[in-house]
Amino acid sequence: MRQGDPEFETSPETGAVRQLVASARPPFVSLYLPLDGSPDAVQNAVRARQAVESASKRIEELGVPAEVGRRMSELLSAVERAVGAPTPLQGTLVALVDAERVRLAPLATRLPLRVAVGRSFLLRPLVRARACESRFRILAVSERRVALFEGDPRGVVPVAAEGLPASLEDATGDGGRDVERFHRVLGRALARRFCGDRMPLVLAADAAHQSGLRALLRLPGLLEEGVVASPDALPPAELHARAWPLVEAALKARQREVFERWERARNRRRTVERVDEVARAVTSGR
Repeated sequence: MRQGDPEFETSPETGAVRQLVASARPPFVSLYLPLDGSPDAVQNAVRARQAVESASKRIEELGVPAEVGRRMSELLSAVERAVGAPTPLQGTLVALVDAERVRLAPLATRLPLRVAVGRSFLLRPLVRARACESRFRILAVSERRVALFEGDPRGVVPVAAEGLPASLEDATGDGGRDVERFHRVLGRALARRFCGDRMPLVLAADAAHQSGLRALLRLPGLLEEGVVASPDALPPAELHARAWPLVEAALKARQREVFERWERARNRRRTVERVDEVARAVTSGR
């Protein structure tokens, strides 16, 4: 399978759901394929083949035109080829197939095997998983260095800390003595860089820098709880291990808040739930 083919799209972000609902053509196939890494990756191919065969049988039972059935069989075979790629995926591969194209969404979360064929896509597991798999940042601060990392549930990598001072001395130029000035300079730089950015941000710093910076920072993505430790001796893997549970808890709390708001709106009859009503609302920007 070639990613440049017109029938193949990778849609890893939930923002693609709006276009998906508006442009897809029935019938709708949703495959949730839990995947294992090496050395058990051979099971991935078996699982994918069985899911594709099940979906093909259900499409045939729907009585769709022969041309549409053949086209969807070709598209479903592309899912098998994606699972059999040289580098095995881990987690879950979500395949959303309509009469024209395949959309693949890799998830780090391992979800149960699902095969759904019907009048709409099975999107709720994908959207909920994506809500808990948002990318996040770690800001590591000590007097010796200011470092930035970005990642997801699988890990983090260093990224360029453009616009931020590299250390206390770089920020103050006084030989590393004025910590309060360091916090002010760093706080202004962070405000410029992340103004309006809601991506979760975890502050990794000792207690003194935690309190000093938090007194100044007003960043929408900054989590209330941080990694309280000097980050100088912590490799990226350890930073991730300490930061991800904080991010996961914050994302779940945010999700609960969204559902509670939706429940309140539904009780006031200010929501829509039917797929066709939701699709019209989404395409009109509501």
